[in-house]
Amino acid sequence: MLKKILPLIRPVYVGDCLGEHQLRPLARVGAIQMLNQLLGTAIGIVAAVVLSRLISPSAFGLVAMVVFFRGLMQIFGAAGFVEAAVQKKNLTLNQLNGVFWLNAGVCTLLAIIFMACGPLISSFYGEPALAAICLVYGLLFILENLFLTHGALLRRTMNSELLLVLTFFPQMVGLITSIAMALYGFEVWAIVGGAVLTSITSRLLYLYFVRWHPGSLKLGSGFKEMFSYGIKSCSATIVNYLSQYSQTLALGRFASATDVGFYNRGQTLFQIPIQQISWPIAQLILPALASLQDDRKKMLELILRATWLVALATLPFATFMAIYGDWALAWLLGAQWGVSGQVAQWLAVASIPILISNLLARGNAAIGRPGRGVIIVLLSLPFLLSGIYFCSLEGAVAVAKFYALYRWMLYPILISYHLKGSGFDSRLFVRSQLQLLLLSLIALILLSVGRVYFPDLEGLRQIPVMLCGGLVAYATFYLGFRRLAFGQTVLYWLYSKFGQKLGIPKSLFS
Repeated sequence: MLKKILPLIRPVYVGDCLGEHQLRPLARVGAIQMLNQLLGTAIGIVAAVVLSRLISPSAFGLVAMVVFFRGLMQIFGAAGFVEAAVQKKNLTLNQLNGVFWLNAGVCTLLAIIFMACGPLISSFYGEPALAAICLVYGLLFILENLFLTHGALLRRTMNSELLLVLTFFPQMVGLITSIAMALYGFEVWAIVGGAVLTSITSRLLYLYFVRWHPGSLKLGSGFKEMFSYGIKSCSATIVNYLSQYSQTLALGRFASATDVGFYNRGQTLFQIPIQQISWPIAQLILPALASLQDDRKKMLELILRATWLVALATLPFATFMAIYGDWALAWLLGAQWGVSGQVAQWLAVASIPILISNLLARGNAAIGRPGRGVIIVLLSLPFLLSGIYFCSLEGAVAVAKFYALYRWMLYPILISYHLKGSGFDSRLFVRSQLQLLLLSLIALILLSVGRVYFPDLEGLRQIPVMLCGGLVAYATFYLGFRRLAFGQTVLYWLYSKFGQKLGIPKSLFS
């Protein structure tokens, strides 16, 4: 694969990225994305494990407190106006320039506000060190967002080869920097330093490989629609972000930095493998869906195929972590991180409905309805925030339990609302959801047997039970996929695109 990738790692020019979506074979793009995901997962896990053994929980908690507010700012650039450039069916140079300047202006203003609010954030949490961290992340935020539009051009043309380079090398630089600084006892600044070097390296690579210099701002035809799309996308992402990460805010304010650190490590180590698979597919599928937005039947077929592909890769891991997450994280991080393991277990339970339904929202975004579920999540926020507030007084595990309850309560409501008026076949989508839920339930029951019969295992005796549990989880989903129509479609697609070329027997896919 590397022989095919290397010749394509060359600078691209803006003229090649404009006009209509330039679709490429999803199998090739998917294979490169898979390699990118595997590398990203490996780097993320190594970083989490090594740094967790070198840096205290409170240091991770301090950074997580700042990252919560920084993430809110990031939404305006990454998930709003720039996303409109990816979704636009026919993109012009003037529209691209408009997106760049709008994004740059909004993000610079937000960064200035964020840095000015550093002392207030520090006072809110009662942690003096946060003001300096806010200053660094604010300056870094301006640098990062100047090149988001360049990344949108690569996503629009599905240039997975360059995206691999622009993701992998900066991560390696950041990892090496963080480990070196941690060894010299920099604690919090080891984490911040790694983030700084990652961003600088990434932006230098974008500057070299994406040959485009923004022109003057001209608000031509079509920009109003893109602006409207960006506002809807921003509002949807902000509300969803608050529903997923407000736990950090509550724990930092009403508990301690150590509690935030425990929650952050559990959340990070669970989400690294999940996000390295589900997030790139969600990004990749948007331009493909946008090109099919006039044919809802084909759109739904692509959504379901991608959903089942994500499920095959992630649900076995999620069900495994729901049962054995505390054992797994104790082995990775050490016994002192036991609370993080329990957090990961409940976050795994919360992730199941998200993993099997999240791509429906991408379908709505592709047809110009990126803010479809905002009102539902917004109405549920008071319930979520009040629950997190009361649970934060009892610690990180109680917050994770409540969050799992919230996600399962919201799941059927969001599904119904997203399907209404979408033009998709509701019965077909619901049948797909029920089958995935059934497979998840069977896997959870089978995995629970090991914990029931061996509740007090310690040390090396946990390893064979966990290995058997992992095999059971993946075997359950694999066998289920072979018997169900949706799963058979995905297995056949995997065989036709990858298995046949690699010489894998067809019997394993049918």
